[in-house]
Amino acid sequence: MFEFFGRRKSGQWNRILSAVPPGSALRPIIDTPKFQDLGRTYEATNAEALLMQSRYRRLRMGQLVLVTVAAVVGGISVFPITESLPFGIKSHLGAVWSAANFGSVGLIWLLNKYGPDDVWMRTRLQAERQRVGLFQALLDARMTGNDEPAGLLTEKLDVIESALLRYQMGFFASKIRDARSSHRHFRVWKAIATVATVCSFCISMMAWFGVGDSVLPGVVGALGLIRHAFDWRLGLSLVSSGLLAYVSARLAMDQSDRNAQLYSGTLNRLTDLEAAEGNSVRDAAARNDQASVQGYLNSIKAILEDDLGVWKGTFENSDAPAMSK
Repeated sequence: MFEFFGRRKSGQWNRILSAVPPGSALRPIIDTPKFQDLGRTYEATNAEALLMQSRYRRLRMGQLVLVTVAAVVGGISVFPITESLPFGIKSHLGAVWSAANFGSVGLIWLLNKYGPDDVWMRTRLQAERQRVGLFQALLDARMTGNDEPAGLLTEKLDVIESALLRYQMGFFASKIRDARSSHRHFRVWKAIATVATVCSFCISMMAWFGVGDSVLPGVVGALGLIRHAFDWRLGLSLVSSGLLAYVSARLAMDQSDRNAQLYSGTLNRLTDLEAAEGNSVRDAAARNDQASVQGYLNSIKAILEDDLGVWKGTFENSDAPAMSK
């Protein structure tokens, strides 16, 4: 239910399949029922995690937008100039305010009842571990019925590097860019909130020092800023508070600063690992040195497991299997 608030996505398993050419020695292993079942299981878990993430963000964003609309419309309704508006317009403002409040309460109820954030994080943890488990199963797989062809271990390493290591490096790099650019989206709302706050402060100071509306120039004086100082200050404060609350809640939900730092640390570790061990492990694979390739995969898994530490810390009782070392 509520499919509108989230959509399933897939395709990660296809990335692994595309890294194995049809005529390669590794293809018969990939095409076995065991690997197909592992791939389908991961794909289903990954799709569920993406669905829950999308649903959570849509519900949370909708709730934030509605709360902000209610605050801003409420603030505008307090402005003295709205008294001269036609009754129909004032009725529409009241209807928008009521609908925004009612909708916000409804979305909060959905978030509390269905908890898509909990399901999302648990399922994401499970999917990530299943994905890494695919590569471990790939490395452990053996040919049946005949001797393993030369170069099989090298092909396994190629898949590990392209579909796991470099894919993760590209993922973290893109997320760092997204996290660092997210603040730009809130500059307009911060600016409007700042102007509203400054105007409210100025009105308070003018009222405090007894400045009359007649002293103010033309249109500004006609607004009755001093005569209706309380209403203007209340309205501007509601508008400013609503916008600032929206920006603060979005930043807290996105956690862009923290995520950028975490992603950068993980990306640097993966980059350093490839630079330090990449060439030597490729030479080892060419010599059919299984232990060296396993050690390389273990290092990648350890870095990714550290990145998942935030999920593990939140859900210590998760039934998702831990990565095998």
